[in-house]
Amino acid sequence: WTTRTSAAALAQSCGIRYLFDRAGMAECLAIDMGWTPVCSKAWVASVICAREQCNWIRDKFELRQYEKTDPASQTLILDRLLWADEF
Repeated sequence: WTTRTSAAALAQSCGIRYLFDRAGMAECLAIDMGWTPVCSKAWVASVICAREQCNWIRDKFELRQYEKTDPASQTLILDRLLWADEF
């Protein structure tokens, strides 16, 4: 890869293909991106964290759980939505 855009495309491709396979994603990143195993595993940890945060937000809205929560929890949900929008 030679540009930020091509690097992002390669990393996203590995993330999508191996979203539920940490070892596969790390291997894909090491091969496709040319990263060391340690760097690839660190990137995988970041992808997994993002996936979990997105799933938490999705669950709140698809299950309409936000309607059953107190104002402090609703604020937390909104904060996560605003944070997620930055990425």
